[in-house]
Amino acid sequence: MLKVCVIGGGPSGLMAAYTASLVGHQVELFEKNKQLGKKLQLTGHGRCNVTNNCSKDEFFKHVVHNEKFLYSPFSQFSNLDMIQFLKSNGLPTIEEDHGRMFPGTNSSQDVVLLFVELLRKNNVILHMDEACTDLMVEDDKVVGIKTDKGLYSFDVVIVATGGKSFVSTGSSGDGYKWANTLDIKVSDLYPGLVSLRTKEIFDLAGLSLQNVGIQAKKDKKVLYNNWATFCLLMKVLVDQVFWPCQAM
Repeated sequence: MLKVCVIGGGPSGLMAAYTASLVGHQVELFEKNKQLGKKLQLTGHGRCNVTNNCSKDEFFKHVVHNEKFLYSPFSQFSNLDMIQFLKSNGLPTIEEDHGRMFPGTNSSQDVVLLFVELLRKNNVILHMDEACTDLMVEDDKVVGIKTDKGLYSFDVVIVATGGKSFVSTGSSGDGYKWANTLDIKVSDLYPGLVSLRTKEIFDLAGLSLQNVGIQAKKDKKVLYNNWATFCLLMKVLVDQVFWPCQAM
C-alpha cells in the first residue's frame, strides 16, 4: 500500500483519487477551494455535458490537435465507460442532440456529490480550502508537498491542477509552475476558449456556430481576415439561423 497525494479536486483529481483508493492505497486529496469540482459544476450551464455517446473513432475526429494523445487512456477508460460508470453508481445519463450526455438529474452538482460519496466510502481523506504551494523534492524525486497549512510526506504525488483557463475556479496554472521548477518542458500556452466582445448586441448565449470565421483589426491594420466565412457569419446573425456545433 502506498501513501498517495492528489493535488486538485476537479474531474481528473476526483477520478485519480477514486482509482488509487480502489486498489487499496491510502489517498489524500488537496483542493484549494472550499468545495470540490467548482469548475465542473459550471459546465453545461450547470447541467454538466459529461461526455458523448459515440464510438472512439468518432470521438477522436472532434479532437482539434493530436488525438493520438488519447489513444492510451481511452484503451483503459473510454467515453462509453464513463457513461456506464455513472449508471453503475446510481446516476444514469440522458442523451440529447449529437450524442451529448447529461446526468439524468440535469444537475452537475450531482456528479460531484457522487464522487464525494465514493471517495468517503473508500476512506479518501479530503483537505478542503488547503492550497498546495510547492512540491517537496529529494534526489530528483517528489516526496511530498507544502501547503498553506503544513508539510506532508507521500510515496506518490499526482498533480491534477488543470490548465490556466479560469482562475476564479482554481485553474490558475499551478502545475506549469511546478513543472518548470523540475525542469520539465512546458509547451507555450494558448487560449482555447476566449470571449469575443462586439459593439453590437447579439443574443447568442449558449450557442455555437459551425463553419464560420471573422476578421480581426487593430486600428486600421487587418490582423486576420477570412471574408467568406465572415460573410456567412453575418448572414447567420441577420437571419437568426443558428447551426449547433457537433463538437463534444
